[in-house]
Amino acid sequence: MVLVSAVFLYFFRHSTVPDRPRLAVESQAQILQQMALVQEPPAFVASPAGAGEADRAEEKFQQGMREYSAGSYPEAILRLEEALQVDPENMAATFYLGVCLLMSDQPDKAIAQLSKLATAENSYAHESHWYSAKAYFRKSDLGAARRELEAAVASGGMHAPEARKALEKIDVLR
Repeated sequence: MVLVSAVFLYFFRHSTVPDRPRLAVESQAQILQQMALVQEPPAFVASPAGAGEADRAEEKFQQGMREYSAGSYPEAILRLEEALQVDPENMAATFYLGVCLLMSDQPDKAIAQLSKLATAENSYAHESHWYSAKAYFRKSDLGAARRELEAAVASGGMHAPEARKALEKIDVLR
């Protein structure tokens, strides 16, 4: 009888009865906040300028990118805006200005910059759609975020898998 009791106690203490499932109830605002989070902004690798070759726009751009790389987004915004005053067609400055504005919690201004690149065929179009979607999530605009995510998926760039997952979450929220 003692042996049976010992075996029973052993199995009772070491049983693997699963805990009751926890219900993960997140509000729409919490989900949107999570989806708007930018884990790490895109990296920038500075290109070395030749001696005396850097013009004023390139100099301002490089200064802005040093600030960007250091996470000093307000300072980067100032330098990138200065670069764009000299060279308004600088796509890299436009893109990184948009990301800096997003990182500085200015989604409307970020969208204004990023949308300039998302409508054209260029090397920044895919990422512009992705970061525009993040900005729209910050504004809780699911319809606009969906459009940007669909464009990011269609372009097949590096954020396409994440964009697909985000679209699935939007479907759950609706």
